[in-house]
Amino acid sequence: MAGFAGVIGAQLIGANVGLGLDILLLGLIVVVIGGMGSVQGSLIGAMMIGLVDAFGKILFPDFAMFMLYFLMVIVLVIKPTGLLGRKL
Repeated sequence: MAGFAGVIGAQLIGANVGLGLDILLLGLIVVVIGGMGSVQGSLIGAMMIGLVDAFGKILFPDFAMFMLYFLMVIVLVIKPTGLLGRKL
């Protein structure tokens, strides 16, 4: 799945030297929001990140990346294990 996502991501974003860093950062935020050990939580986290990123780039282009971190902080303050994460 990771290889397939890399092929699709490279076609959509364009291949460059720092491509992995952008995708890795978004992936980390998705897993933190969704919760460790939960595929359903990661799916919900990915949807939330996609929506917040899209609306942030349209409404507040200068603060789009900050909005992703802000969402992550809000979720971690409310529920430290993530949305559907299990307590380890």
